Amino acid sequence: MKKIIFVSIVILLNSCNEQIKTYSLHDIQQGVVIDRPGYYHLPSTNLKVMELKNETIIYGVSDKKGKCLFQSNLFTAFNNNQFWRIYIDRNENFWIYSSDFPELNVWKKEDDIYKQYNYCIEEVDGKDVFFSAIKKCVCR
Repeated sequence: MKKIIFVSIVILLNSCNEQIKTYSLHDIQQGVVIDRPGYYHLPSTNLKVMELKNETIIYGVSDKKGKCLFQSNLFTAFNNNQFWRIYIDRNENFWIYSSDFPELNVWKKEDDIYKQYNYCIEEVDGKDVFFSAIKKCVCR
């Protein structure tokens, strides 16, 4: 009887959790634009974009072993009432754009460590490709 109750509780708890969609993005030579929550498998990292119950959208990037490399700032999180995008270039640099915040960030991989830049203030190689990809999203 205890076993049946335990299995029933596990099934009930699993059914209450929303399932997050999983995407495999092994070919990113042209770059890829992320515009929805999901779990994204990339060649050397994983990106998780989650929508919380209050419609806040947060993200985090881990290596293949699950070690967190960086994550979003909870105080400048996205929501679906604004235009936001995450662009991943062919080098697995993460370009973060939100229409509501004056800071535009890129996490660039340098010697297997990600370093954060604000590409409105600092000169960052590759931002022309990023803006071109974002422009395609806006002009659809």
